[in-house]
Amino acid sequence: MVLGVGMPVWVFVAIARAKNRLAHNASEKKQHDYDYMEKLIDAVRQNPGDAIARNKLIVFGQRHPELSTKCYEFSLGLVTQSNGAPEMKEMALILGRASYGSKRPGNSPTTYDEKAIENDIQFRID
Repeated sequence: MVLGVGMPVWVFVAIARAKNRLAHNASEKKQHDYDYMEKLIDAVRQNPGDAIARNKLIVFGQRHPELSTKCYEFSLGLVTQSNGAPEMKEMALILGRASYGSKRPGNSPTTYDEKAIENDIQFRID
């Protein structure tokens, strides 16, 4: 049966409403994820030495590829602020892999991406 032929109007209305609800729920989830990321960034900004806060941000960046670039950019700022502290460089490396990998098939960064991440980090130290 061809969609629309012989179907009552209420079916089309129900489908349209369901699509709108799904779109609205997706939009709310994106906003929630963004707000949570901002909370994590604020926690690390207030206390960069807090390993738990840094690890939460790392895990968040790895699990949310669409927001990993923002997390990576923040971590690069911490590398600069800390004059290249090893724990900040490690965080930037992990988030850099998540960020660059999010743009690749299989979410895996290439060798060229690894070099770009290394350059990004080194640039912040020099």
